[in-house]
Amino acid sequence: MPASRRPVRMRATAVLPCVGAPCRLPPPLPTDMIRITILDLPRTSHLDLDRDDGAQQALQDGMLVIVLNGHAAVEFAPGITGVWIPESGALDVRLADASFPVADDHFFVSDFARRCCITAPTRGTALAMLARPAAWAQLPGMLPLHREPGPPLFPGHFAVDPQSRAELVQHVRALTQAAEPDERSRELRWIIGMLREEQAHLDSLVNLCPGRTLARRRQVFLRLQRIRHAIASDPATDTSLPRLAALANYSVSQFIAVFRRVFGETPHAYVLRCRVERARNLMAGTTLGIGEISFALGFQARSSFTRAFKMRTGHAPSALRACAKLQD
Repeated sequence: MPASRRPVRMRATAVLPCVGAPCRLPPPLPTDMIRITILDLPRTSHLDLDRDDGAQQALQDGMLVIVLNGHAAVEFAPGITGVWIPESGALDVRLADASFPVADDHFFVSDFARRCCITAPTRGTALAMLARPAAWAQLPGMLPLHREPGPPLFPGHFAVDPQSRAELVQHVRALTQAAEPDERSRELRWIIGMLREEQAHLDSLVNLCPGRTLARRRQVFLRLQRIRHAIASDPATDTSLPRLAALANYSVSQFIAVFRRVFGETPHAYVLRCRVERARNLMAGTTLGIGEISFALGFQARSSFTRAFKMRTGHAPSALRACAKLQD
């Protein structure tokens, strides 16, 4: 293989041992659309994107692709959209007042309105592609069959079959090693195409949104999906209808009608469903008391939690906890 075509693994030239440590990134890799910077984050290191000049410059120029080795963490403020792919084990996503895992049979599109910290599995690795919305918006133009206006990706957890996940990891890894612009463009086109394909099931929901144009419907769905994703990630947060409606730029009655039309249930029903599911996980994975779980999930009283739980599972929380203890 000629020397000019030999793949080059781009790596950071400095270890990042703590928040705020300077990050000397390698030179960015220009593509025909955006510039890509590759960073290999060592084990147990912690990169705060807002406090690191090198990372800020990389995001200003285009896309930052990060390989997170065992228990490495990336912290960032609103304004950055990321695709996170755990290779083995679960990612840990932490907000100011909540946390949740992302299993390795999913990929995760982050789009939070709050500060967030995402940590790689302790004994595994994860891959991340981070960029500001303006950079992501350039990517669909690279795909002749995907020229729809609006956001290229929607936030949320998305299940992916083992073969597709292995291919996605393979191509992101190839992107980090590509030495030539054509190689990088080819890998980036493949990655974005696959991510769009994995979100294709959302197209039918987009079409249920109000709006005369596809661009308008996609923007409406983005607002609704952000709210839905935020509720699923932190069901104990403020989920009052006036607040959620304001986030969606609707009146309360319009918000309820549009949400039910698109997702098939009211916002209140979705909040309760997410809270009950989180309660089931807490009862199975922690020793918290039922009253503590009820309070942590934002219920005003234990009795209201019990009613919601029994309505959706057919069992009282105490019965489910007792059954779990017997199985142990």
